Amino acid sequence: MRHEPWSWFLLLNLLGLVGEDTNHGEGINNIFYFSILQSAKNENHVMKNYLCFLILIITIFSCKKTTTDPTYRTTAPATTSTIVTSSLNPSTFGQSVTFTATITSASGAPTGTVSFNDGTTLLGTGTLSGNTATYITSSLIVGSHNITATYTGNASYAASTSSVLTLIVNAPEDIYVAGVENQQVVYWKNGIRAMLGFTGTSNSAAHGIAVSDTNVYVVGNWDAIGFTAMLWKNGIPTKLTNGTSSAEANAITIVNNDIYIAGNEYGANSNNILLWKNGIKSIVASTNGGPQANAIAISGNDVYIAGTLSDGMGHSEVDYWKNGVKTTLASNGNASSIYVSGSDVYVAGHDVFKAVYWKNGIETVLSGQNSEAKTIIVSGSDIYVVGSIDYQKAVYWKNGIMKILGETLATTAAATSIAINGSDVYIAGYVGSNAVYWKNDIRVTLSVPGPSPSMANAIVVVKH
Repeated sequence: MRHEPWSWFLLLNLLGLVGEDTNHGEGINNIFYFSILQSAKNENHVMKNYLCFLILIITIFSCKKTTTDPTYRTTAPATTSTIVTSSLNPSTFGQSVTFTATITSASGAPTGTVSFNDGTTLLGTGTLSGNTATYITSSLIVGSHNITATYTGNASYAASTSSVLTLIVNAPEDIYVAGVENQQVVYWKNGIRAMLGFTGTSNSAAHGIAVSDTNVYVVGNWDAIGFTAMLWKNGIPTKLTNGTSSAEANAITIVNNDIYIAGNEYGANSNNILLWKNGIKSIVASTNGGPQANAIAISGNDVYIAGTLSDGMGHSEVDYWKNGVKTTLASNGNASSIYVSGSDVYVAGHDVFKAVYWKNGIETVLSGQNSEAKTIIVSGSDIYVVGSIDYQKAVYWKNGIMKILGETLATTAAATSIAINGSDVYIAGYVGSNAVYWKNDIRVTLSVPGPSPSMANAIVVVKH
């Protein structure tokens, strides 16, 4: 508590250490001097005068200290305002993000420290330089984060906290897988299942998937009423055929905003290999036997479709079409996949139940009997093929060298599709009754247990 000199005088007066100069009648304004002089005339008051003088000197220096020492100030700290910003929003998991807190006050530049929080969790602190403090981190997990900055304040500046900054941290890639789960046409995004609205029988499935910007396209078939070729865009279904003939859509690719779909139908008069471009159907080939269009690729203005034409007597011709012109690769087998790299055309499948691929029509055998190649892609100088051997082992080949996915299994397994993202290899397929994918040989189970088998048929990886 601060005391002025006059308050000390009143205290001394009450204690009887000083008295009023009644002879001179000068009043209280001269009491500091006349009380001492008057008391000095009386020997009995000598000690009182010395004590009074000492107290007056102490009081003067005490009052001087209260007016110069900032620790004795009684004024309130100046108000401050805090805002927080992020160098990236959204960011990608593993990226370095810098949070900057800016502290302002009408009374000058605050000093001190700032704490940065994710919800109630302290991330770290920063020291103000000028009126800003920063904190850098690359360890935020995938998801939404509520970031705040709190200025701790000091004797001169009051504490303050920023409004919440919502930071979204995305996965480094999004993994899309299309297939079937318990007779339900589905796709999974980063392991989260999306039902596509129809419950059919075991013949209903999603066969292909493509992603363009934020749009997800899935193709397949639905056999609840007839056997209808379907396209789903962001979960909204479109019938590609009217259901009067059995049909299916098996592959999709998107180039320059054009949507290409390959499929087949069994009509009343002929059976056809089909191409849809932006929803407009055209017949690529017709046969009296069984047609099957399994894959599609675009290179420049050229459209490639791979599949088979059956003669109806147990023989399936291995073919691909370039702009409707057929090339036959083998007389009894299946073309499951096609990939075009520059002027090179790669087709994977089986030739009399041996897993093979063709490069510009030249066949390379990957494995012996009871094996099949399902998808082929080229990454740099490396050729990847996925499939199965012995009808129960999921495998892939890199430049002809085979690797079994996981341990030898007593149940049926197969690899059906592959995607490459940098040095990471993603393979979709199934193990037993479960839809799965492998990332760099580590298996992730997608489906939940149910009464019917589940299967992953296609995989796409979108890098951020």
